[in-house]
Amino acid sequence: MRPIEVRSTPDCPSPGVRPRLDWIPIDRILVDETYQRPLGEKNWRAIRRIARNFDWTRFEPIMLACRPDGTYALVDGQHRVHAAAAIGESRVPALIVNATPAEQAEAFTWINGNVTAMTVFHVYKAGLAAALPWALEMRSVVAAADCELMTYPMGQRHRRPRQVFSVGLVRKYVDAGRGASIVTRGLSALVAAGSDSADYYNDAALAPWLLQICDWPGLSVENLTGFLGRHDLLKLIRRAATLREDPRYRHDSVRAIVNMLLTRAFFKDFSKARK
Repeated sequence: MRPIEVRSTPDCPSPGVRPRLDWIPIDRILVDETYQRPLGEKNWRAIRRIARNFDWTRFEPIMLACRPDGTYALVDGQHRVHAAAAIGESRVPALIVNATPAEQAEAFTWINGNVTAMTVFHVYKAGLAAALPWALEMRSVVAAADCELMTYPMGQRHRRPRQVFSVGLVRKYVDAGRGASIVTRGLSALVAAGSDSADYYNDAALAPWLLQICDWPGLSVENLTGFLGRHDLLKLIRRAATLREDPRYRHDSVRAIVNMLLTRAFFKDFSKARK
């Protein structure tokens, strides 16, 4: 644990009147549609997801502005308050400010346009700290291949072999229930083949490599290691970048061309085993 670090910041304006915190009845909260987003199907999916996973420890207070008639205008937190209502809550914690409609719209724009994005690294690291099953499994399936799933990004020149930065990719396979069967086998083969460049362990190489392993579930780590001894994955990627300049492939991405080359190589090596 560490204390809050205080550093002076010059030329800061006055923050205005200090808001208050309170629990506000949901039926007194109104949505100003002149600046609030309408709720489409994508928004309702997000609301249902929040409701299904609702927990007060994950609920950030919404922001409201006082109205003359005793109701409140919703400035920020539309998804959260709808989710709270969906699970039967009648009140929500709120930060209540004094702001004109124009100031409310400006606050909405500022809050939603200046959010510090949560990266996949932040989410994974927090999941480990909370001992969430999906995060622990992500770490486990990578560690089983004698690799490390990193909790922070790093510049390319500082990366080392067996450091895996493809957190989103690993989670996709773990969420699908295929972490050990795909991720562990794929990484184990890279390690066994002596893949000693960090470039083997990033998205550009891992994404097409793991995709092929999905399509060939019967192949063992030994089969995959042998394949890597015959076909250099990084050379295939470089060849794909070269083919991308060919007019025949101008509509294809480099990754799509890598997938094509890998598919051809797998069929060449293993088509008899599939029969």
